[in-house]
Amino acid sequence: MIKELAKVNPNIILVVISGGPCSVTPVINDIKGLVYAFYPGQEAGRAIVDVLMGNYNPSGKLPASIPKDDSQIIPISTDFRNMVYKGVGYRWFDSQNIEPEFAFGAGLSYTSFEYSNISLNNADANVGDLVEVTFDLKNTGEIPGEEVAQLYLSTGEISPNIPMPEKQLRNFKKIQLSPGETKSVTFTLTPEDFYVYNQESGAYQVPSGVFFVEVGGASDYLPLKSEFFLKAANDQPDLTVSNIRTMPAYPKEGDEVVFMASLINNGTGATKNGEGHLIRFYVDDKEVARYYSKSISIPVGGMKQACAQGVQGINWKAVNGDSNITARVELVNVDELNISNNSCQGLLKVPDGRVIPSEIAELIK
Repeated sequence: MIKELAKVNPNIILVVISGGPCSVTPVINDIKGLVYAFYPGQEAGRAIVDVLMGNYNPSGKLPASIPKDDSQIIPISTDFRNMVYKGVGYRWFDSQNIEPEFAFGAGLSYTSFEYSNISLNNADANVGDLVEVTFDLKNTGEIPGEEVAQLYLSTGEISPNIPMPEKQLRNFKKIQLSPGETKSVTFTLTPEDFYVYNQESGAYQVPSGVFFVEVGGASDYLPLKSEFFLKAANDQPDLTVSNIRTMPAYPKEGDEVVFMASLINNGTGATKNGEGHLIRFYVDDKEVARYYSKSISIPVGGMKQACAQGVQGINWKAVNGDSNITARVELVNVDELNISNNSCQGLLKVPDGRVIPSEIAELIK
């Protein structure tokens, strides 16, 4: 139908509404524009018209690779095991040296962007160090726009010598720029970004050796590249806390509230039984609950569910309105790799809400 329409009017814009990848290869040369809308929701009509009429500058990026045809898709075994050892998505396309119709992370805008000046804070780091990748991003077009910059990590010779994908997405960030504006952007790689699972030891670890970072606007457009080395170092834990929750999940005014959180070890060494794992919970900067245990150990990449007790045995009682919730963690008398990630924040709305991470609460104001 599209081909027949194009014979009459070649100025066709195709809008694809689909929950998954659909090949548009048979008609890609018959259309002037393509909007891959996925499932855009009940305001799809207005949103798509705003994009088509130029009232809004799109900034979406593909969350999947779009193949040319079915032959480019890995046949999935009934137990899904081949997806693990062969890879899926852009990792599959990379491993087979296949070029899809549209690469993972791709997406056009009504303006253009330029990447330049990549640098590293430490090109000769120890395992466990934070590696900061900084670069410049410039809007080289004539209208304001947002670019989703992406960082991919790949390996050279590493120890242990575990087979790795050609590259893996490790960070991304949306940056808004006015015409001609340049911003410096920094991505920080933590030990978690380097984890591999060593089947021989049955644990996660950070390998030592040669690594490469590539930065750009899509998995097939990565104009910036830099190399660094991780040297073997003593193992250290790195506790983080996230996912603050309450019981009851949706407290009402006057309810006694129990605070919980996920206690995660994102370091290079396990915490040990006998070490003090401490989380303090605050409501509007006042400490209201505490979790403390010396009877647990958390492996590298592992997590424990932490359930706190009220200060002096008294649980905080919910009050109507907005309350800022903070959880701070520390490993008592033990050095951590990174203390800048030891807290998280959330917003609790009473009576009709649950704890929402602060960054999400800011977005949905």
